[in-house]
Parts: sequence; C-alpha cells; structure tokens
Amino acid sequence: MFGCKENSEAELSIFSIPLKSQYKVLLWHGRADGTLLTPGFNLQEITEKNIIIKSIKFYPYAFGPFIDFFVTDGVTDWEETIPTLARLDRLFDNFNTSTLVKCTLNGAQFPAFVNQAIPGYPMDLELDNIFYKYPEKVSSWTWTIEGEAFNDINSAALDNPLIKVVVECYII
Repeated sequence: MFGCKENSEAELSIFSIPLKSQYKVLLWHGRADGTLLTPGFNLQEITEKNIIIKSIKFYPYAFGPFIDFFVTDGVTDWEETIPTLARLDRLFDNFNTSTLVKCTLNGAQFPAFVNQAIPGYPMDLELDNIFYKYPEKVSSWTWTIEGEAFNDINSAALDNPLIKVVVECYII
C-alpha cells in the first residue's frame, strides 16, 4: 500500500490483524472414527501463507437415528429419536473414552493437541479467542477425530457420529 513496507511480526496485534489479513472460515467434515476428515475448501487458498487461528469448534451430527431421551413409568416407554444427519445439540458422550483429536499442520502435530495421551476432549469442543499464529507457512493441514456418543441413551449403545470441524482464521 502506497510505500508501506511489509508488515513485521512485531507490528501484528489483535487489533491490526483484521486490517492486514483475509478472514476465512475453514471446514473439515467426516466420521469421528479416526479416519481423515475431508476439507470443505480448496487447500490452495491457504498454501504458502501464514495463518492466525482465531477459533476451533467441533459440531457432531447423527450418523444414524440417535435416541437421546428416554423415560418410562414401568408400563409405557417414551423416547425421542434424532433423525440421521441432524445436528446433535444435546450430546451424550462417554467420559471414559471421550474424543481423541489429531490436527496435523505441515506434517507435525498441532501444538494445542500434541500432549493428549488418552482420549479426553469433549466431542462438542469449542475453543475461541485463540489468536495463535502458526510459525510456518501452511503446506498441509489435516484433522482426524475419534470419538463415540451414545446413539441410544436407554441401552447405552455407542456410535461414531459425523463431525464438522470449523476453524476461523486470518490468512496473511
């Protein structure tokens, strides 16, 4: 811009980032069964650019019909079934197994999730106001999520639901 020199690292602040970058909402989707999630964007949009991550959010969806409400009076049973592909707003995941998250940037594990020894994150994880500047230019970015939710609250049957990972970031 009109004789301005390139922005240095010191000039980046939480207030100047929106003015010096392009805001993107990136999406990955798939099954929470440990397989690679599919990016819902063209990776070329962020390749060889710096990124500043603002937020990371996981949104689980029913892979099959989920029974998320069950009551009985001993004679009559009542249950509520969430249809296939519906977003799970009332989520019941297992405390002991929870969710294993693997985020890989440029072939290395993302620092926020690197020390996870056992599955422990909630399936509807929301991390906001992070403002983490990844130290390298992006060449690859993958996600795998492995977690189970109760698909039948009465029988305690577990299943790997569908999941969307939404990342808000600034591209410089």
